[in-house]
Amino acid sequence: MKKLLGYMVLLLLLTVISACGKDSSSAAGEAKAEPSFVRFVASTPGGAWYPPATAMELIISENLENASVRVSPGGGEANAKTVGDGDAEMGYTQTASAGAAYRGESPFEKEFTELRHLFTTTPVGLHLAVKKDSEIKSIEDLKDKRIGMAPEGYLANTVAERLFEVYGFTLEDIKANGGQISYLGLTEGPQSLVDGNIDVYLGQGLWPYGPFMEIDNNPGVRFLEIDEKIIDEFLEKYPVYSKFTIPKDTYKSLDKDLQTVGTYAAVVTHKDVPDEQIYNIVKAIWENVEKVHEASPSDKEWMKLENAVEGISIPVHPGAKKYYEEKGMKVE
Repeated sequence: MKKLLGYMVLLLLLTVISACGKDSSSAAGEAKAEPSFVRFVASTPGGAWYPPATAMELIISENLENASVRVSPGGGEANAKTVGDGDAEMGYTQTASAGAAYRGESPFEKEFTELRHLFTTTPVGLHLAVKKDSEIKSIEDLKDKRIGMAPEGYLANTVAERLFEVYGFTLEDIKANGGQISYLGLTEGPQSLVDGNIDVYLGQGLWPYGPFMEIDNNPGVRFLEIDEKIIDEFLEKYPVYSKFTIPKDTYKSLDKDLQTVGTYAAVVTHKDVPDEQIYNIVKAIWENVEKVHEASPSDKEWMKLENAVEGISIPVHPGAKKYYEEKGMKVE
């Protein structure tokens, strides 16, 4: 009987020790950092956002333990929807697009109130170019012409539509007058202008903007000006946009500064991405921003910490806000 009792006590002790071991190993497993996968939507590979996005991909992967980042093609308005729906953790867009998506304004069909701002990068201005020998002298002349728009989902198209409406015509008017609307890729669009398949090509980006640089050099183009009065009316009607000046030495085809309208490029996230993860991402990017500048020299002049919340119209993610406040920045 005593032997049986001894065996039972021993068995009980072994069970307790085994359970403790499992708890301790389970706790150790829980303490170990879980892998995090970051989906980052940018532009098409030929677009202005792809090089800086790939640089940020590398920075995050090198500085965040167990982080895996994948950059995918996208477009400004499309990216706001993708991130807002939770189908990506990060995305390039424009501050105007982010604000419109957040509020559910056109062209967005619902509110994307989950969007949060990470940082502003550069201004982006609208460009409209025709061939040097074109009979088109002003934007008013486009009422019956063949318009080469940016790829579908790009904010440039919304800005152009709204600008045309301030001039007194719509895309439907253009088609009704015998004109044509084509949504073209960033390589296809400029080439279509050179080949004479469209009468005007438009796009929006930081100057000098890649799709216009090659045709500016050869064969050369003429950029259409926006009337000063129209700019004032446009900004009064759409205050989320800004007025920018493209210096005349930006393109060979300019003989004077070019006034235009536009917004700011920005990287956004979803509100449900953990604060600590966003804090670490933002910290890593700003502490290694020179790698972004190397990948995208045009970002060097504009992408600076002091401009990180420029032009925003959505809330800043708490993780990003914490980092900026540590740097002495005031974030509303």
